[in-house]
Amino acid sequence: MKINKTLAAFKREIKEKVFSKMFLFTTFFIPILMIGIIFFQKFLAEYDSNDSFKVVVFTESKDLFDVLLQELSSSQQKENIYFDIRYGTRENFQKFIKSNIRELYKEEIKAALFMPDFFVSNKKIELYAKKPNNQKLLTKIANFYNKAFLNLFLNAKNLNETDIEFIKKEIEILKYEVKDNSSIEKSGYGRQALAFIIAFILYLSLLFNGNLLMQSVIEEKNSRIVEVLLSSIESKELLLSKVLGTFAAAFFQLLVWLAGIITTFSGAFIFIPEEIRIDLTYNIVFYFVLNFALGLFLFLTLFATVGSMFENAQETQSAIMPLLLLIMIPFFASISLLENPDNKIAMILSAVPIFSIIIMPVRLAIAAPEIWEIVISFIGNIIAAVIILWIGGKIYSFSILITGKKVNFNDIINFFKIDIKKKV
Repeated sequence: MKINKTLAAFKREIKEKVFSKMFLFTTFFIPILMIGIIFFQKFLAEYDSNDSFKVVVFTESKDLFDVLLQELSSSQQKENIYFDIRYGTRENFQKFIKSNIRELYKEEIKAALFMPDFFVSNKKIELYAKKPNNQKLLTKIANFYNKAFLNLFLNAKNLNETDIEFIKKEIEILKYEVKDNSSIEKSGYGRQALAFIIAFILYLSLLFNGNLLMQSVIEEKNSRIVEVLLSSIESKELLLSKVLGTFAAAFFQLLVWLAGIITTFSGAFIFIPEEIRIDLTYNIVFYFVLNFALGLFLFLTLFATVGSMFENAQETQSAIMPLLLLIMIPFFASISLLENPDNKIAMILSAVPIFSIIIMPVRLAIAAPEIWEIVISFIGNIIAAVIILWIGGKIYSFSILITGKKVNFNDIINFFKIDIKKKV
């Protein structure tokens, strides 16, 4: 292999990738945009205009009616709802619905509730509203009638107010993680958040940079620039230079993103809640970087190889689906680990080469796998990368100069048969 020519092609790829507007945008502004989207989504989910509205409540139970009146003042003040509590039968309630159906549709009355006499025994109520599935509305009124039900139920047990308030208080779980045989530390939600971000960054980076390289290969083939390049450099050297060029740009991108993640979760420069803050060791950071580098190199080789088989992006749709599945399956498997770190399927997939590129870092963030598991998955990915580079180099050298027809898998199989016969 001619190092100087490979290096020259590598520099060309670096200039094309690093100094492009798209690369600069994705490197420095995408993380800011992602954080903005997360906070905006949180804002939208929690936004409440604080507009007051009216809810009419009918109950057949005199005892429940009295308890609802007692709960009324505190709930109205807290939730900004005007509750109209009425004592009446189901017949009275049905007459009210018929006579006020226009007000319900126009939401002058936001909702009407009916609590039957047997509400305390079966815990079922009826709700009539224009938007009965409005979760914000359901949550607000649920706070009201749940408290009323609890007070009524506990009053029947002859408990005093102090005992009732204590029973109503939610149980708080203080979580501690057993790190090894001798250390324990308080645990929060930081590791779950970190695991999700790691999986998402790997997913996004592999897809984005893989597609970018594939489009570059297709454009060079379609414009016949590759023929000029191959006049001074071998096909395998060109493939390696293109992969390494995109790899270097994407790796720099990762370092920028990783620096932001470490800074955020460590609370070094900005305040974050203690339950989210985590301490990342150098060993974990080193593994994240090394694993990303290996996975990026592996997938870039795959995308470049697929790109060399086609002359336009439309033709790649059928062939690119297996590559997308190799990224999507481990991504969704890693997400399942957030809810269940002992998910057996995800644990098995974390040992499978290629899949483990995304899954194992997530396991490391939240499930503390054994050292031998990490080593085996890493060695498996190294072996997979070497095999893919060798096979990819063969396919690239065969298909990159074929124009006017789509290279199919039968052509590739025949090529390998001929190549083996030559060597034999």
